[in-house]
Amino acid sequence: MKLSKLFSSYAFMLLLGCVLSCSIHAEEAKKPDEKPTAKTADTSTTAKETLSKPADPTQPSPRLKQVLRGPEKAAEVVQRPVEPAKPPEITLKGLIRAAGKPAAAMIELKDRQAQIVREGAQISGIASDGSVVEILIKKISSNGVEVEIPKLKQTLIVR
Repeated sequence: MKLSKLFSSYAFMLLLGCVLSCSIHAEEAKKPDEKPTAKTADTSTTAKETLSKPADPTQPSPRLKQVLRGPEKAAEVVQRPVEPAKPPEITLKGLIRAAGKPAAAMIELKDRQAQIVREGAQISGIASDGSVVEILIKKISSNGVEVEIPKLKQTLIVR
């Protein structure tokens, strides 16, 4: 059933093509007195050439070439030096020392709640360029908290 629809649509397209081609030839036959001007002669040869030689689909058209070339005077591209990302703001809120337990620290990252961390803990923060960075707590002492940010290759002491 689908095959019959395919053949009937194909036959319709052939019939439509024949009708259009006959109407074009009929219009040309009505005007025998006209002499071909330079403009008509150029278009008729162009039409013949395009019928004899199929267009290469891999070659861009002249209009596409113009668009790809862009404007005649392209603006100069100014490259700004890329600034390295800065670590997130870390604030030491307090140190916690309890007898018989390892030291802990209460730190706060910018725009986040304070959290309690111990040595070896990993927390994540957002660097100045918007990327997420891991922050490793290396050492907690009375001098401050030593943190390392491997992605930025930085070690900081937060006091």
